Amino acid sequence: MRVSFVKVAEYQRRGVVHYHTLIRLDPTDVKSAPPVSAIDLASLVRQAADQVRLIVTTDNPADTTVTISPHGGTRVLRFGTQIDTQPIIATGDSTKPGVARRVAAYLAKYTTKSVAEFGIAARRISPGAIGELDIPAHTRRILCTVVKLAALPGYAAMLDWLHTLGYRGHITTKSRRYSVTMAALRAARHRWRQCRGDNLEHSRYQCDSLAGQAHPSIAEELSDWRINGTGLRNDGERLLVYTAALRSRECRYLACLASAENTEASPAIRADLRPRLSNPESGYKCFERRQEVER
Repeated sequence: MRVSFVKVAEYQRRGVVHYHTLIRLDPTDVKSAPPVSAIDLASLVRQAADQVRLIVTTDNPADTTVTISPHGGTRVLRFGTQIDTQPIIATGDSTKPGVARRVAAYLAKYTTKSVAEFGIAARRISPGAIGELDIPAHTRRILCTVVKLAALPGYAAMLDWLHTLGYRGHITTKSRRYSVTMAALRAARHRWRQCRGDNLEHSRYQCDSLAGQAHPSIAEELSDWRINGTGLRNDGERLLVYTAALRSRECRYLACLASAENTEASPAIRADLRPRLSNPESGYKCFERRQEVER
């Protein structure tokens, strides 16, 4: 038997990464042994998860979570006790979806979850921006914990993954034989591009000649790049750019003002925003900011 799998990382509501794995046994060309049932496979998965151990050595003396030995600090990585195995088998009921659709729905359910549910954008953030994020207190504590761990020797790279709550792995991971590969998808897209053309007869001839080639041995793509323009082309584009810049500037200022008020910072800053007419001809309005500092 050949083992194939696909793993999906799910962000739970508490902010902890939870793994969902679909494991499949594929028959080999040699039929020397009877097939393994889904119940036996589930039992083998639980047994393997309980026995797998990964020992990691560390040279960080400030890490109190490791066991100190004469050869240095070690940490044992293993699976937790919350392991649930359920077989996915055909029900025989025509009114219910088949195994393939159930597997697709199962994977789609967890791959659509992301850190956006915690109020974090899918881009890197700095430790100084944690206090300005509109996120729950629990998520903020997780980010602060990641920053504290990154201060330890050997963990500075965790700061690059604040936007994923410290998790740097892939959302999905699969074995090569589980499903279609990326190379096969690229080859299919390449054939589709070659089959598109103004001449239908020529396109049919290319499709017929390339139908049996899963991976074309010779592929040539010619690209011609030409400059289309730089800068802003008209007053309308300038208006949009200036409006977006002013809106972004005001949002940052108001966020800093709210942060200062929440932390009771001194001196306090008050803003007086008065609309003024910047360009009478275009009727474009912006805001003039006046800041007063109380001491």
